[in-house]
Formats: sequence, C-alpha cells, structure tokens
Amino acid sequence: MPKLAFATDRQLRNAKPRSSDYRIGCGGQLYLRITPTGFKYWQTRFYRTNGKESLHQFASYPATSLLEARAQLGLLLPELLAGRPAPSAVIEEARRSALSFDDCAARFIEAKRHEWKNAKHAQQWQNTLNQHASPVFGSQPIATLTRDDVLRCLEPIWLTRNETASRLRGRIESVVDWAKAKNLFVGDNPAAWKGGLQNLLAAPSKTQKVVNHPSLPYAQLPEFFRKIQTMPGIGAVALQYLILTACRTSEVLGAGWGEVSQLDQSDQSGQHKPTQAVWTIPESRMKAGKEHRVPLSGAAVAVLGTCERAGPFIFSNSISGDRPMSNMALAMLLRRVVTDPKAKPITVHGFRSTFRNWAAEQTSYPREVCEHALAHQLPDKVEAAYLRSDLLDKRRALMEDWAGFCLGAERC
Repeated sequence: MPKLAFATDRQLRNAKPRSSDYRIGCGGQLYLRITPTGFKYWQTRFYRTNGKESLHQFASYPATSLLEARAQLGLLLPELLAGRPAPSAVIEEARRSALSFDDCAARFIEAKRHEWKNAKHAQQWQNTLNQHASPVFGSQPIATLTRDDVLRCLEPIWLTRNETASRLRGRIESVVDWAKAKNLFVGDNPAAWKGGLQNLLAAPSKTQKVVNHPSLPYAQLPEFFRKIQTMPGIGAVALQYLILTACRTSEVLGAGWGEVSQLDQSDQSGQHKPTQAVWTIPESRMKAGKEHRVPLSGAAVAVLGTCERAGPFIFSNSISGDRPMSNMALAMLLRRVVTDPKAKPITVHGFRSTFRNWAAEQTSYPREVCEHALAHQLPDKVEAAYLRSDLLDKRRALMEDWAGFCLGAERC
C-alpha cells in the first residue's frame, strides 16, 4: 500500500486505477480506496473494543475533499470505536466545519455568476479574493473566521488602497453572508461594517481620494472630433458615436442593430437633420440596471449610416459582425490620436465629463435633463420618485445641440 501520510488533494486526484482495488494511506487511520473502474471512496480502518479490526467507508472523492474527509473522520471515529452507527447529522456537521473560506467563495461566485451583468465581474471577484483574502485565511474553515482574521487582511491596504480594500471587505462580507444562509457560519458577520469594522478602521470617505477620469476640455472637442472623422476604421466610427451619445464604452461597443428604432434611411444623407431615432439600451447592459433610451441626433444617425449591417453588432471587427469590438479598442485609438507627449492625458470615459461640463457652462438645459442624458440617478430620492419621465423630447433637443457643437456648428 502506498504511504502518503501527507497526501494532497492533487496527488489523490491524479491517482490512477489498477487491475484491482488498492488504498492510499492518508494518515490518521484515513485511506482512499480506488477501484478498477476509477471510483474513489474514503475509508477508515480501526479496532473495536473487542479487538476486532473493522473497515468503514463513509464518503466519495473528490466530492468530499481530503480536508473534509479528515474533519468527518475526527467526528466519526469515536462513534465507530464505541460500536455506535454514525448518524448522518455527525457527517453533516463535519462537512460544514471543514468548508474553507475559499470553498465558500467559489460556491458563492458560481451561484451569483448569472446574476451579474458583466461576465468579467466574477473574475474580478475571484482575483480580489485570491490576491488579498486567500493568503490570509483562504484555507481556514469559514466557521472559524473572526474579525481579527478580516482585519489582518484589510489593514495592510486600508489606508493606501482604500477603494480596493473597501470592495474586498464587502466581498468577504457577502461570502460570509452566503455561508450563514447555508448554515455554515454562526454568529455576527466578522466583515460587517456597521457596528463592527466601522469602529476599528478609518471611514472610507476620510481616506479615499476621488480620482476623476481625465477628460478633454470641451473647447478642444470640435477640433478633436474633426480629426477622428478623417481616421479610417470602425474604431474611429465607434468613438464618434460614443461622443455624440455621451454613453459609456461598454454600452456603445455592445450596441446592436435591434436596439435602434425609427432609423430613417433618408436621414443618413450627411445632412444631419433632426430625427426621431431612438437607441434603447436594455437594463442588462446598463450600470444602474435600468433601461436607457438615447435620442439619436441627425449626426449620430449619419454615423450609423456608415456602418455595414453584417451581423447583430453595430461596431464589430469581424466580417460577420457576430462579436463586438474589444473594450480596449477605443483606448488604443486615443493613443494614436493624442500623439503629443506633453498633452494632458484623456480617457474614453472622460468624454462624458466633457459633455456634462459643456451642458452646464454653455447651455441652459435643466440639471435633470443633463443627468438623464448620462443615465445618472437623481441624488434626491424624493425627486426621483416623482419624476418618472425620462424627458426624452427635451433630451433630443439637448443632443442635437451637442452634435452641432461637436461638428463645429453654432448652438441652436
């Protein structure tokens, strides 16, 4: 029988079947039985009080990991030695006590994966927890997690990288809440802020520095817009559309032809006359999780008129148009446009700030109209509750004026 007193899950997982049953010793009277058909089962060999040797099989592998099997055996063996049958409650208690924080985090992420709008969200969760939480208490049974454990994870980055640390705290709290719902954790959540960590850590509002996306001053936008109009490629077209609609990168690059209605082909003649076209972005692609209607100016419709309808996506690098452009495509385009090393850096997202500053300083449109154009939630919840219109007609006039400004025309 192979001697693997400190066998790892990886070693056991890679163990191959043979022509007959064999067992791998894992220490502490724990063995893994491997059948010729490849099935693997946890067993324990022990001596009863009468001196008779017995064999008890209690779980399968890899459904029950090495760590879980050792925890189960610790609770089962006293029952077996006393000649009592092992109740299922004992096995269940052992299973719960053995699940680590990393185990629970993986199961929580998998449970929430289809709920999150962005497919990258799950990866971001996993990366954050792997980098900061796993080295501190990832292998620790979640049932034993304490506030001191969480503090050891958060304190090294709380003051220097507070935004990351705050997200990390919230994610740890969510994993523990999931474990509580599964009866894997009992007691107060050690990562909770209110009534807990808020008394031990500086408030995020006192440590975080607001970093705005670098944006282009609106006075420079008409010249910038003329420059990208002369550039070839679908990326330059997508950037024009993004600026004219004041939308986010992901919203523009994920835009589909089926989301645009009342797209009058006669409006694509280059005259940039006002249209009734509307681009409706579904809630699944919006940051706030709420459907957003964008009134398209004549200039925006003209931009769409230069795009081929080869597939479902408006802005696509593929010939068939069956997949959207990469999120990095517009950022790379900006690097080619802004070539002066002394120029102030700008970002794609910053064009939303350019639009908002122009609207505030160069127009008399009400604040709520401008905020709706950016799909922002009104900060006053009472005002938001009563204002149930999305002000589409007023926003249409605003976006026509914005298009005129981008193209260097006089504002209406």
